[in-house]
Order: sequence, then structure tokens, then C-alpha cells
Amino acid sequence: MPSKKSQVQTGGGQRTVSPTGTPVQSSDAVVSAVGVVERKVRNLEKRKLRLNNLKQELESGKELDKDQKDAISKLGEVIIQLDMAKDLHKQLTQLQTENQKSRRKQQRQEKLQQKEVEKEAEKRVATYSIRVQTLLNSFDDSAKDSFRAGANSAVVLTEEELTLVDDLFETINPTRAGCEDYSAVLDRATDHFLQLYDMSSKEVLGTTYKALHELLEKIDGCGYFDQVFPEEEEEEEDSDEDVPNPMVAADEDLSGESEPDAPFPPRSPTPPSPPSPP
Repeated sequence: MPSKKSQVQTGGGQRTVSPTGTPVQSSDAVVSAVGVVERKVRNLEKRKLRLNNLKQELESGKELDKDQKDAISKLGEVIIQLDMAKDLHKQLTQLQTENQKSRRKQQRQEKLQQKEVEKEAEKRVATYSIRVQTLLNSFDDSAKDSFRAGANSAVVLTEEELTLVDDLFETINPTRAGCEDYSAVLDRATDHFLQLYDMSSKEVLGTTYKALHELLEKIDGCGYFDQVFPEEEEEEEDSDEDVPNPMVAADEDLSGESEPDAPFPPRSPTPPSPPSPP
């Protein structure tokens, strides 16, 4: 939005005030003063030149009347006035230059401030968009059951309110499937969302954007979606193939092929018995 400056009435007239409340010095008075002094300098220079010419004529022997002689006597006063006017013109010109620099600097600051304001506004819209999309995407059947019963910190919602939430989701989340002009659909969805953000009193879905905004705030503020619900773990089926049976493993070892036993060492021959005595 363009920045606006207000006029403050003062005893000497008006002065411009920026949106932040800082007075802005107007250069109109300085410009006017510079113009007046410039004309004064030109007139004095012409008068000085004319008096110098009269003085030269008088010094050359030309006869002058009393008024001309009186005018020549004021040449020194004219020179002093001219010097003062030139000095004043110099000061006013410097003031005008400083004033212009100050105005340009202030204009840059106001533009930066305006950009910051617009940035913050866009940030608020983006933040609200994320909040709404997250809320609507989380509104599954389990959440609806909790809001029907008012369980798990959820506020009680009527079937009509639950239907409004579903209809709102479809309104601001258009699908591309079967859509001939998707850009136009997006424009309408964006307009719906901005009306929702601004809490417009216009009618939509049998209610108003303001009522829908308040409904979403009620749902989001109850604390239901701030909770962490444990996920249901699936029961793992035990498999006999995964768990080894030590008894079966022992039987397989006994029934399976095994390394041959080492051969017994050869039996040493038995010595003959000694003859029996007679």
C-alpha cells in the first residue's frame, strides 16, 4: 500500500508528517526563498553596473544631475547589499541541497519500512495458510470421531460443522483432475482463502468466511492436535522358520554325514606261550 503523509496545522501554516510521526521539512519555502534572493542579486548587480557606469562618466568629466550624483554616492551601499545577498543565496542553496538529500534519504527509509510492513503482512498470510492446510490435512476419520464425542481434549462439533470442514478443504484445495482451466480454479481457491484470512462477512458454503475462520480457530485452539498419539504397532507373527530349534539342530547333526573316525592302531602280535614244564 502506498505510504500516506498527514498534514499538521501549526501556527505558521502546515507541515508534512510521515506515517511514523516524524515531521518532514518541506522544501517549498526554501525554494521560494532561493528564487527571491536570486532576483535580488540580479537586480543589485544591474544597479551596481549602472552606478559604475555613472561613476566612470563623472570621472571622465561628463556633467551629471543631482539625482545621478546621489545615486553614485550609494554605490558602496549597493556593493555591501550585493555581497550580503550573494552570501545569503549561497547559504540557502546549501540548505536546499541538504534538504533534498534529507528528503531522498527519508523517502528511501519510508520505502524500506513499507517493504518491511508488506513482508510482515505476507508472512502472516503464509503462516496462516500453513496452519489451515496442516489442520485440514490432519482432520481424518479418527479426529472426526474425537470431535464428535469431545474426547481427547477435542471440542464437540456437530455434523454440520464437520461437513463444513470437509467442504472447506475441497474449496481451497482444488484438484487438477478433469479441470480444463486450472489457473482459473486456483484463482478462485486463492480468493476463497484470502476471504477466509480476512474474516470476510460474505456468504460461502451456507455460512460466512468469518464463521469458518472462527470454527477453524476453535478447532485449532482446543489442543487436540497438539497431542502426540501413540501409533498402533502391528503384531508380528512368530515364524518357526525364523527361530532355530536346538533339538532339531542336534538331530540333524546326528543324522547327517560326519567325518570318518580315525582308524584304530594295529594290534601288536601276541607272543607265543612258553612251554609248560615236564
